[in-house]
Amino acid sequence: MAGPWGNRYLPENYGVVKLRMKRLGRRNRAYYRLCAMDARTRRDGRAIEELGFYDPVVRDTAKQASIKAERVKYWLSVGAQPSDTVRRMCEKLGIEMPEHVKRRQAVVQKQRTRQQKKNADKAAKKAATQAALEAAKAAKEAKPAEAKAEEKKD
Repeated sequence: MAGPWGNRYLPENYGVVKLRMKRLGRRNRAYYRLCAMDARTRRDGRAIEELGFYDPVVRDTAKQASIKAERVKYWLSVGAQPSDTVRRMCEKLGIEMPEHVKRRQAVVQKQRTRQQKKNADKAAKKAATQAALEAAKAAKEAKPAEAKAEEKKD
């Protein structure tokens, strides 16, 4: 599966440890565990280590999330890649991101910007084509009306 994050099946992604959320709970009452996982495991699969939790239903923000900051810093220091959600959550809780994460974030942001520009260009082209079709249709409908108006004058 390709996307702005690259191809997850390429060899450079094998063996990469990711910090990501694992969904638990039941329908309409989910909570998440922050886990260090191999990049190839499924979302709710086996974790290498569980590093904390996040419960979005709890109203008290102090009790909403709990992270083992030292273990997260350790995994980041050995090259683990956090997901966007985990990265934002860690920044909110005051965990400093290492340089490799910041560089990767800059690359991902550049790719997203490029993709957004491409999508905007595509939408503008589609709108221009649609406007040209509408104009051609209006001109085609106007010709018979003009011909009928001339016949009535005669």
